Amino acid sequence: MGPNGLPQRVPGASGARSLTADGTGAPGPVPFSDAPPSAFVPAQSGQPPAHRQPPHGQPHSVAPAAHSGERGAGVPGAGLDDAGYGPTTGGEPFGHPTGPVDPVPGQPPAESGGLPTRVGRRRLIAGFGTPEAGPVPAPPTEEAVAESDAESGDQTMTTRVSIKIPGSRPIPPVVLRGQAPLPSQDPPRWTRDGEADGPYEYQTRQEQDAADHGFPQYGTTDAHAAETGAAHPDDTEDHADDPRPAPARPRRRKPKALIACAAGLAVLGGVYGASLAYAGGGVPRGTSVLGVNIGGQSRDEAVRTLEQKLGDRTTKPIRLTLAGKQLQLDPAVAGLLLDARATVSEASKGGMNPLTSVPAMLGKTRETAPRTVVDPVKLGAELEALAAEAGGAQSDGGISFAGGQAAAVAPNKGKVLDTPAAVKLVQAAFLRGNGPVELPTKTADPKVTQAEVDRAMREFAVPAMSGPVTLTAGNKSLKLTPAVLSKYLTMVADGSGRLQPKIDVNGLQDELGQTFSSVGDKPKNASFKVEGKLAAGAKVSVVPSVAGKGVSGATAADALLTVLAKTGSARTAKVNLGPIEPELTTEAANKLGITEVMSTYTTNYPYAAYRLTNIHRAADLINGSVIKPGDTWSLNKTVGERTAENGFAKGTIINNGRFQTDFGGGVSQVATTTFNAVFFAGLKDVMHRPHSFWIDRYPPGREATVAWPSLDLKFQNDSGKNVFLESKYTDSTVTVTLLGTRRFDDIKAEPGSKYDVVKPKSVVDKSAGCVEQAASDGFKIDVTRVFIQGGKETAREKFHTKYDPADKITCDRTGGAEGEGQGRTADSPPPGAMPMRVSDD
Repeated sequence: MGPNGLPQRVPGASGARSLTADGTGAPGPVPFSDAPPSAFVPAQSGQPPAHRQPPHGQPHSVAPAAHSGERGAGVPGAGLDDAGYGPTTGGEPFGHPTGPVDPVPGQPPAESGGLPTRVGRRRLIAGFGTPEAGPVPAPPTEEAVAESDAESGDQTMTTRVSIKIPGSRPIPPVVLRGQAPLPSQDPPRWTRDGEADGPYEYQTRQEQDAADHGFPQYGTTDAHAAETGAAHPDDTEDHADDPRPAPARPRRRKPKALIACAAGLAVLGGVYGASLAYAGGGVPRGTSVLGVNIGGQSRDEAVRTLEQKLGDRTTKPIRLTLAGKQLQLDPAVAGLLLDARATVSEASKGGMNPLTSVPAMLGKTRETAPRTVVDPVKLGAELEALAAEAGGAQSDGGISFAGGQAAAVAPNKGKVLDTPAAVKLVQAAFLRGNGPVELPTKTADPKVTQAEVDRAMREFAVPAMSGPVTLTAGNKSLKLTPAVLSKYLTMVADGSGRLQPKIDVNGLQDELGQTFSSVGDKPKNASFKVEGKLAAGAKVSVVPSVAGKGVSGATAADALLTVLAKTGSARTAKVNLGPIEPELTTEAANKLGITEVMSTYTTNYPYAAYRLTNIHRAADLINGSVIKPGDTWSLNKTVGERTAENGFAKGTIINNGRFQTDFGGGVSQVATTTFNAVFFAGLKDVMHRPHSFWIDRYPPGREATVAWPSLDLKFQNDSGKNVFLESKYTDSTVTVTLLGTRRFDDIKAEPGSKYDVVKPKSVVDKSAGCVEQAASDGFKIDVTRVFIQGGKETAREKFHTKYDPADKITCDRTGGAEGEGQGRTADSPPPGAMPMRVSDD
């Protein structure tokens, strides 16, 4: 055995078959002793072909080790028979050892191996003499005989090799014995010492060749096979029937197709990688939305681009046509909006897809449809309203109330708007502006018949417009004429097609106004209580609301419906008092998330009857204002026009730098107080205008005036939280407090010094409407708002104010010629000219 228990070749003649140590044979070359050693290649196990099996009962042939007189290498002490071909006695199978052979007692030690060594061959040549030149030596001849081992039953083959050297003495034949190689379709399995049968792992190329071809390249040649066939002519026919061994496997070569495929994949990978680098990490290049290129931009940049480029389209009216009539639809009113972020998100999809990135790198563009936000219900209602205005959508019978008169509308079978289909068409046309959209229509049968129209006119509509109706509650009453009633009265069809009267509750509530405000108990809105001292940063809590009881639009409508169908004196209805919910409930107040005082500011004013009325009224109107994050609050919008109907009185105002009398005097006191509360809350100033000249009860550079409708006070809630405005007053003070969540720890005001001072003049006014006023210097001043956060100054904002001088006006009641004595100065406008500036005192 060789290393690792594997069989090992035995040095010998070229072309001979090798033997294992246990006597079994295997195909393979047996080089001479001077050849480099190589690993033994085992043959497949199995029975030999039938033509190789010896006759039944024939004993194994035993191979001799050497010429007569020489020791054998297989079994020590074994001799040769008379012919010199084998031992005279049986025994263990003969084999060539791979190492030294233990000497037999009583005999001299033998040389290792059964074949002559290199030195031995030289001695043979020296003894026999140098061969003379002659014919080419014949190649060694082999004679193989298949035999069967009686003990083991294994098929073996004995091969006798004869070597003839011209001019020398005959060399005894060498007989090699081993297991015959048999063709088999099963993979070879080998056995190592002490191991079970299992697949053998080839160690060398020779082992692989032996398993594939039966013999390695040094094995039996074609000539040998022919000689063997000649030696056994009787076996030729039987041998032809034997199964042929499996063909040799071709050596593995790297196919050109595989190399080409790998190269192609590398090229494609490079192109794909280059396309990804070209596309970038945002929107893939070559992407556009409605012709606006956003390719190669980040998502945020693409959103801003779409909002800027498509902004006009989101507000541009959509042109429509219905039954030949031209209509326009406002997208914002109809609930149509551009969702720029969703559009960019959709456009960014597929950036990693090679079907998108590679064409984009090659210059191909792709168009992405815009994503919009659509309210189908709101859009459908707006389209139906437009259709009704166009006059093509009304097919049911009905009754109209216009100008205090009832008129019947005859039913007809006609075309009406197909609302679901129209919604889809308008949604598709939004942002594209490809011409007017033809609204689809459908044929509809009237639900309200002519008979129902006649009944409603006779039983309700005509009597309802027959005269005024009087509502009473407590000691208050209100008369409503047919013209007023017609603004809030309609008749609509129920599910069965019957016309029923309906009153606009909200509109009627506005019509009632303050008529019944003193009747019953007023509701109390939820409010906020300051914990501790009223100052910036103080915590607040919610004070629950209280429902009231009195006349509302709903209770007044119920009273009207009971008398509208009556005539004469029966058209007077008593309004029952019902619950009135406050404008700000406890639940709503808690949801505002008000946590603390942002700022508070108080101003003082001198007594005047008109000031009490106007300041208190304005303070009541702004009290409870809720400004949501991002919203802009307007004093003029909140207070409304200063009129007697709105609860205001005439007082002193400033017109062209001089005091005059008109409605609303004193409202600027509320405006100045509110502006300072906004200033110290750190909220954004949107619009404010100081008085034309300085009034000494206001801080210079930090005051504001208002006038309907030109001058206004506006601020924006940029705190990110809800802001609640609370106002309180006395007969000499007014206080405005802003509640919410502060963005800054503190706000400070740094007033500058007055500069560019201008002295006033003295004027004597003899006009009938003269109002005396004290003199005041004109000057300029800068006030800086400082924002403090975390103990550090984070920002500064400067407010610049220029005041005109206020002339001293003295009224002369004695009269006189037109001129300076009537209050006209060099810079005063001529008589009849429009005043340059008007503001509330």
